[in-house]
Amino acid sequence: MWDNSIGVELALLHFRERTHKLREEARIERELRQRHSGGSRRAKVKVLAYVFIRAERPSEVVERVRRIKGVLKADALQGSGEAIAVVEGRDLEGLEALVGHIKRLPGVVVVRSKLAA
Repeated sequence: MWDNSIGVELALLHFRERTHKLREEARIERELRQRHSGGSRRAKVKVLAYVFIRAERPSEVVERVRRIKGVLKADALQGSGEAIAVVEGRDLEGLEALVGHIKRLPGVVVVRSKLAA
C-alpha cells in the first residue's frame, strides 16, 4: 500500500522551495528598483553586470555562484548548458575580480560578461 504522506511531504517541500525562490526574486527586484531610482539607503552600486556562464553542469555551478559575495541572482538556463548571473561591484576592478572568481569555479567552461546600461 502506498503511503500518501510521502506525496504530501514532497509537495510541501516543492512548495517551500518555490516560495523561497519567489521571495528571493522579489527581494532582488525591489533592491534593483531602489538602486536604479536612487532610493536606496546604502551606497549606490557603481557597476552592475550580467554574467553568462557556459558550464558542464549549470545547476551545480549556479549553487556555487550564488554563494559568492556580490552575486545578486544566478539561475541555470534550461536545456542549454548555460547559466546567467546578475552581479554588482563597487568599481570595474571589483567586478573583474568577481568575474575572475566565477571563471575559476569547477565545471565552468566559458564566461562572458556585459555591463548593465
